[in-house]
Amino acid sequence: MPSWDLTTRENWELLTSERRSVVYKNNTTPSDLNYKYTPIPPIYVTATTHTLLVGIVSNSARVHWFLGARVSQYLYVSPSSAMGLISGVQAADSKRAGLSRLTLIEFKNYNVIPYVVEVAVPYWLEDVYVEVWQYNGQVLTGEQPNLSELLDRLEVMAQQLASLEQHGI
Repeated sequence: MPSWDLTTRENWELLTSERRSVVYKNNTTPSDLNYKYTPIPPIYVTATTHTLLVGIVSNSARVHWFLGARVSQYLYVSPSSAMGLISGVQAADSKRAGLSRLTLIEFKNYNVIPYVVEVAVPYWLEDVYVEVWQYNGQVLTGEQPNLSELLDRLEVMAQQLASLEQHGI
């Protein structure tokens, strides 16, 4: 099972830090009367690792609201030659990022690097501050030896070398 050192700040790289607000409309037609503004467009960021932290803050959000954004992974692959199909393939269902918190998101690794992260803000939020961080630290799996195992191996190798030197080899 993989393990990360998520608490070390140096293992995180800030991909974006930005504020966005809606654009308010002048209601000129009866069909526009229900819409005071144009919603915040999605924010796109290029990422190179699959473990992210996404933070969303909104001054216009009510205290009981949770959803800050839906976060999706788009891969740069396109086997199709059809003009209407974009080369960004949505890799999986979008993940929810909460308001007023950092949300840890891990996307599946399809071995397509880089890829695009889409942060889609819900239409009811009128302002947001967004941070997207990617984890650049080491990911350890159960197959990798720990430090004490490495030290034990080095000790055995040192003993073998000493034995060879004693025999003049």
